[in-house]
Amino acid sequence: MVTLRVLTPEDWPLWRALRLAALAALADAPDAFKVRSRTGRGRPAHGC
Repeated sequence: MVTLRVLTPEDWPLWRALRLAALAALADAPDAFKVRSRTGRGRPAHGC
């Protein structure tokens, strides 16, 4: 079950830490976050 709640100013330090961690992970391994095509040939399945 997912619980939604309103973010408050007290939540900002946690949100900032999570955002910085995500940006650091992206910088360390940018290819890990790319969308893979369904064909497996490096091109999108829709042919672009």
